[in-house]
Amino acid sequence: MKHGKLDTWSLSNIPFKYRLPLLIGTLLALVIVACGWASYRAVEASAFAAGRERLQNLTQQLSGLLQQSANNIATKTATVANEPAIRGFVKSPSIGSQTEVQKLLQQFVAPQDANSIRVELWSTDRLLLVSPESEATPLGDLTPEFKQSAAEPFRSIGHIRQLKDTVGFPAVAAVKSDDGKVAGYLVRWRKLAASADTRQQMTRLLGTNATLYLGNQANDTWTDLATIVAKPPLEVRAHEDVQMYDRDGNTPVLALARPIVGTPWLILIEFPDDVVLKPVGGFEANADHRRLSVCDGCGQRFCVELQHHRAALRAYRRRNCNQSR
Repeated sequence: MKHGKLDTWSLSNIPFKYRLPLLIGTLLALVIVACGWASYRAVEASAFAAGRERLQNLTQQLSGLLQQSANNIATKTATVANEPAIRGFVKSPSIGSQTEVQKLLQQFVAPQDANSIRVELWSTDRLLLVSPESEATPLGDLTPEFKQSAAEPFRSIGHIRQLKDTVGFPAVAAVKSDDGKVAGYLVRWRKLAASADTRQQMTRLLGTNATLYLGNQANDTWTDLATIVAKPPLEVRAHEDVQMYDRDGNTPVLALARPIVGTPWLILIEFPDDVVLKPVGGFEANADHRRLSVCDGCGQRFCVELQHHRAALRAYRRRNCNQSR
């Protein structure tokens, strides 16, 4: 110290015999941090790619299963809709023919169909019959479904909607007259619920951490098969690849949506971000445990850097994933 002032620090102030070890130590620390960082990014990229592939496979498999199930429902509805007894009743309703129609429709009501809400038989302009017998007030507007069922293939699966205390949808099939014209419609209102076998199959496919949602392609209604839920925070209908967003504002997820052919529905599957990136967490834990034994101080610094940059990487990945599609 001279004249009450501190000397300006300079590398030249360090004795020469200490400069080379200091330089080597600094370079070694930089190499360790750079290699660790590169390894971290490689593990993260690999985990993200595996999560994307699993989401793509799951959405494809489950959309296929739901497409097949919806097609079976629509086909069976169309078959019964054109039974002679139903065609005759729609043409000329009477008490006598109504008994035969009710017998035919028993297969579509509980307990034969556990997910049935009720069955309706319509002429082209009015409701003719409800089974089981209850109030004749329509459960919802069927104009879009009637319009779609009035042309080939003369059947349709309707939009998902709230039906009193449950979530359901209509399956509609045209009743055709002898000359092939549409004379009426058979409507099956059904709960959107999976059977025990279907739930077990889905659990095997999805695992315990993924979440399945169904929604309308109009993006007005979404459900987790139990209740109505909030829409996804991002537009998922126009994207064919994985997106990232926060579910309910606090849970980062990877998500992929796919249309279900033959229906107005979408399937959406979400994986929690921390589950997809679990190998990255393991990498961090191992780095923290070993402290990169070559240099304890450098290992600690590396772990601190990982923690600081993790949040930034999530934001970068989210932007890159969502904006590059």
